Amino acid sequence: MRPRGGGRPTGRGSRPARPPSGRRPAPRPGPRATAPAPEPEDGRFRVLIAVPRPRFRARAERAVDIPGWLARSLLNREDPIGLMNQKPPDLFIVAADFAKNRNVGFLNAAQRFRAEGMRILGLFETQEDAERARSLCDAVLAPPLKAGTIRVAAAALYAEVRGQPPALPDNLSEAEEEAG
Repeated sequence: MRPRGGGRPTGRGSRPARPPSGRRPAPRPGPRATAPAPEPEDGRFRVLIAVPRPRFRARAERAVDIPGWLARSLLNREDPIGLMNQKPPDLFIVAADFAKNRNVGFLNAAQRFRAEGMRILGLFETQEDAERARSLCDAVLAPPLKAGTIRVAAAALYAEVRGQPPALPDNLSEAEEEAG
């Protein structure tokens, strides 16, 4: 009859040793890289766009589609503050809605990067929200939001950061301006 505990002793070394298989153990991998290689500083004006509404996000993307500018547009679930901790952008375009308390935390958390030279362009649902957030942003815009008005505000902030106005191409057609 078999003992109740299964008959095997417990603890370390309870398994019998395996016979040698004739294979060598796999070599240990080298040290892992803990951080990605830093991007080379190419002098481009970096823009981070955190706008949840696709219509306004597309307008902001069109507005900063300027040669020499590097734009990164975030989707709804991405964290702009984590990206700012890695490498702060020159311009942060954020849409915040005080009524729904959407992206207001991002706007407040981004304030510490303003001391490092980052500028914040706020896009708001109402003129009252824009006035409320004027102290949190370097420039605020309220509807009607068009790509041309966002581009003018972004160019003004570029001039503040770089000390000279940007070379703006005339690639916005009249149809794009009317569509926003």
